Amino acid sequence: MITGASSGIGQAVASHFHGEGANLLLTGRRPELPGNQPDALHLAGDLNDESFVSGLAARASDHLGDVEWSSSAMDFQTSSPLEEMTYDSARDVLHGNLLSAFLAMKHLMPLAPESGASMVCVSSRLGMVNQTLYSPAKGGLIALARGAAMEWATRNIRVNVVAPGLTATPVIEASFQRRPDPAAYRRTRAQGSARRWSARPRGHRAMTFRRYS
Repeated sequence: MITGASSGIGQAVASHFHGEGANLLLTGRRPELPGNQPDALHLAGDLNDESFVSGLAARASDHLGDVEWSSSAMDFQTSSPLEEMTYDSARDVLHGNLLSAFLAMKHLMPLAPESGASMVCVSSRLGMVNQTLYSPAKGGLIALARGAAMEWATRNIRVNVVAPGLTATPVIEASFQRRPDPAAYRRTRAQGSARRWSARPRGHRAMTFRRYS
């Protein structure tokens, strides 16, 4: 089960597991999946809608039986000075990054088999630095995963977090192109990252739970 599978890192994760022959249930905001994954079941919808997530879990039970692995790769970002940010924008950032993961955990992890399961949440390096609202949302995701890991340890459910740095997804690329000098802005953003470069979505191969366990 992979959320946020219609773009960016979530799309790369879905492609990776599809290549390994996994039986997949994918979801994202976009009505159609990019690429060719004819064997995967794709259900488009909003993970902040609990009725949709509840229905998603029911379809997961029918399609997969047990859910042995789940990835939460939803992401929503907005940037503005704190005093200029609207309440609606702040709410959307928290809902899109944190509460969507909460709903996925709440409804999908009861489908874990007795042998255990793994859930991987995609946070961000910015969850540990100061970027107004986005950092609290991604930092909150780290805390949520830590709490869930402790709560579900007796059920052998592993909950882990990966925190990628700057990743050149289509959304990020589009934001570069809106700048007066895209190449210069790209260099500035890359220099501000820990490794001084921007990764490609498929570059985060360590996202599989076999390493983050």
